[in-house]
Amino acid sequence: MDTSAYQRRLVVLLGLLAGHACSGSPRPREEPVPPPSWMHGVWTREWIEVRGVRSSRFAVQYLQTPTLFADMRLPIERPSFSRATSFADLTDAELLLLARQRGFAGRVTAVADTITWHHEIDFQPRDGTADIGRVERVGPGQMYEHALDSSYVESWRSVASGDSAFLVVRVEQAGRLEQTLLIVGDHFLYVRNRSADLPAAPSLDSLIKATHATREQIIAYLDCEFSTGRVRGGSVPWEVQASTLPWRQGRPLGFVSRLKLSPDSAHLSGRVERMEQWSVSINTLPKAQLAGLFPSNH
Repeated sequence: MDTSAYQRRLVVLLGLLAGHACSGSPRPREEPVPPPSWMHGVWTREWIEVRGVRSSRFAVQYLQTPTLFADMRLPIERPSFSRATSFADLTDAELLLLARQRGFAGRVTAVADTITWHHEIDFQPRDGTADIGRVERVGPGQMYEHALDSSYVESWRSVASGDSAFLVVRVEQAGRLEQTLLIVGDHFLYVRNRSADLPAAPSLDSLIKATHATREQIIAYLDCEFSTGRVRGGSVPWEVQASTLPWRQGRPLGFVSRLKLSPDSAHLSGRVERMEQWSVSINTLPKAQLAGLFPSNH
């Protein structure tokens, strides 16, 4: 073999080895970050499309802050239960209607356009699947959410813009989120966890059937509150406009009475009970707005 031919073959071989090394190198993994700022705000779902069929069976209120979220979904055909003042006023059949409600609250992370909603409180049992979707901004105040396996598409419309001020209060006990209040602009969504997490199951309906739940057990399963409304809106301050507990509707949000503002209107604290840990995770509300929303510690 002449020298030039040997050198040409050596160059080709080295190139192949270099290419193999590059192709086998793991790509840098993107770290999760907060969701894009255009997602901040209040959203409602217009429809969901599954296998080419569009439907809108739930009234959805979704509040997204820079890092935390809450989402409540009530069946559109749910009765008003206007005569009820507690679970005791509902029949067994009416309790089962409440089992169809949905809601979740927790943290949000993003990798590019793929969003993960990490549930810390869930009205329905957890089935082991992650809540992940790919979001697509399709215009001002409009987005689509796509399933990663293309099994569904959801259309979302903005109710309040993402330049709103935010407040998130969290109450934890032994590392478990017990209560949280999210404010976006003049919208709020309050969430209270049930006393114990539900066993894993495809749905509350299936859990009730599988456990042959008694009426007392069913009530314990349902005792998880998602209540939404407008901050100091209407004739009732902090009026609850929709709730997974129907008798809360039209009444003031009681959780607010546990919050107090410091004399300088800069620090918000809660009245601690048992072994609770309170935190104000996000607060971009102006001092004047805080002073109008919460009583002072004077």
